[in-house]
Formats: sequence, C-alpha cells, structure tokens
Amino acid sequence: MKKHYTFLVIIAWLLSLSCSNKINHTIEGGDNWVSLFSGDDLGGWTAKVHKYEPGVNYANTFRAEDGMIRVMYDQYDGQFKDRFAHLYTDEVYSSFHLSLEYRFIGEMYPGTPLYAKLNSGIMYHSQDPMTMLKDQDWPISVEMQFLAG
Repeated sequence: MKKHYTFLVIIAWLLSLSCSNKINHTIEGGDNWVSLFSGDDLGGWTAKVHKYEPGVNYANTFRAEDGMIRVMYDQYDGQFKDRFAHLYTDEVYSSFHLSLEYRFIGEMYPGTPLYAKLNSGIMYHSQDPMTMLKDQDWPISVEMQFLAG
C-alpha cells in the first residue's frame, strides 16, 4: 500500500487559516527548496472532509486565494456538524525539512467545539486519504499542533 506523507493537513474547525505560498520542503542533503503550493490553485492537493469521500472539497472549504491556502466556511449551511477537514499533498515524501507561514484570522464558525478555538496543525507521516473511511474524522498520523491566543 502506498504511504501518504501529508504536509499541511489543515483542520477545518478553527478560524480561517491562511498559509502563504512559502510551503516548501528540501530533500535530505540538499539545499534546494521545492514549493509544495503553486500559489494559484490546489493542484497537487486532495481534500478529505469528515462524512465525505476523499477528493470532495465540501463547500469549497479549502481555497487558493491571494497566494495562500485558506480554510473558509462562508459556503457552509450555518452549522459545523463535525466536518473536520484535512488537506493532503498528492506527492509522497519521507525525508524532508518543512517551512511554512500560517496565521489565524476571523471568528470561530458556529457549532465549532470550544477546544478547537485557534487550533490547527500539520499532520505528517499520515494515512493516505484514499484509505480513510467516509465517517473517519481523523487520519492516523503524527501532528504538529498550532495554537494561538
């Protein structure tokens, strides 16, 4: 089975999260950084939203805007309903250094659990999204937690 190493798994139960296009990695032993995000679109990325099949970017949750990957809820139906969401790179990596910028903006979405306030992260060495069950809320992975406030 192909192992999916995930960069920038954005958990969509926080605020709006913006990540700049400075999402890069470098191959071990090298100094050449490779951009994981084009800055223009989400080509090379797969969304997995709890309760939806892999590849369904429910309500346009993940977007490429202004050179950033953004998590937005303006097309949701007014309730969060535990729609935890993750964004996976389609490329597989195993030995890397990762550099990125992130920030939290906006307000919490109605119905979001209180523990999720200003909470996001990067999951890596993660389960391939194609192996996740439709109702599986979290992938098997290691996470670097982002907390603010």
